[in-house]
Amino acid sequence: MFRNSRIVISTLFIVAWLVSASSVQAQDNSSNLRRLSAEFQNSTSLGGSGEVSTNAAATPSGGGGVVVYDKTLTIPDDVDVLYVTFSAQGDAHNGSALLMNASVNGNLIEPLAGQNATGGGGPHIQTGWYTLIHLPAADTGTNCNDGSGGTADCHDNTIYFSGCYRVGSHIPTTPFDVKIKLADLPGTG
Repeated sequence: MFRNSRIVISTLFIVAWLVSASSVQAQDNSSNLRRLSAEFQNSTSLGGSGEVSTNAAATPSGGGGVVVYDKTLTIPDDVDVLYVTFSAQGDAHNGSALLMNASVNGNLIEPLAGQNATGGGGPHIQTGWYTLIHLPAADTGTNCNDGSGGTADCHDNTIYFSGCYRVGSHIPTTPFDVKIKLADLPGTG
């Protein structure tokens, strides 16, 4: 018993040391993440029901879909990588897939930019897109129906994606345009 307690205590001290070492290293500004913009959308900012929807299909290489966010910003000259993160909740209907992507100055973020094959197979994937929700087709009886619209009527699912774009050397006043798009596959949602 005493031996197990000592191992646990030693492990706790090692973890405490690692955390403190990391926090000391993070004090260097060059390694800190900086939030350049944060946007929040809800029924007040969007109006109406507060929801954005589409049945526009995703097409290869990040084409298709509809732009649901568009922001132009400047980036300090000591920043060479821009991170784009999106989180929300979303619905999927009739067995459709909910897909999203992001681009900076018309270029897809990584890892989407390097994607040259669909992978996985099936009708619910497309190059240049994250498939964030895909539920069974409406003719199966063992899926959600939490929206009371029948099978494959699935509401309020957490959706999240993140990626990055290498900015490289630039003039601090150079504008960078960040777009986030939403799409549906098979496009009949």
